[in-house]
Amino acid sequence: MRNEFALAIDYEEMPPMFQVSPTHSAATWLLDKRAPKIQPPQIFREERAANER
Repeated sequence: MRNEFALAIDYEEMPPMFQVSPTHSAATWLLDKRAPKIQPPQIFREERAANER
């Protein structure tokens, strides 16, 4: 089952890889410049804020 942020293209093509930190990459269409802008789930916003401290 896809998550609630799945895009139509997820069912058609493999997503490209994006470097999200010096040690991590993610294969996701959500980081593509053409993707719709979304508000990440609260848990991710909290984790990001904690890591920025």
